[in-house]
Amino acid sequence: MGASEAGARAPDPAERLVARGVVTPADREVLATRAGFVVRAGIARYRLTGGGRLACLQGLVTCDVDKPGDDSHLFGALLDASGMIRATLWIYRVPDALIVEVPEAAAAAVEDV
Repeated sequence: MGASEAGARAPDPAERLVARGVVTPADREVLATRAGFVVRAGIARYRLTGGGRLACLQGLVTCDVDKPGDDSHLFGALLDASGMIRATLWIYRVPDALIVEVPEAAAAAVEDV
């Protein structure tokens, strides 16, 4: 191990994502420690709100949306009434909503469920 490696600090995960000076230190902390998402082409996005959002989605997807808590992100699949997979999805739990992302090609199937 060289002299420069011995004193090297562990990299800040947010440094790989956002250049210094672009966001505040508080925003950098959020980027490094909480769930987040980037708007991308080819993705259909749904925002589920209301008191029953967790219970509604819990039986329709293959992942546990309740246990991880707010500021988490999950990967799973959306199931139809017979248990068949209709689409893969990402779920972002934020304090006031669930953000569900699916490939745009699967949007019609998701809306049928």
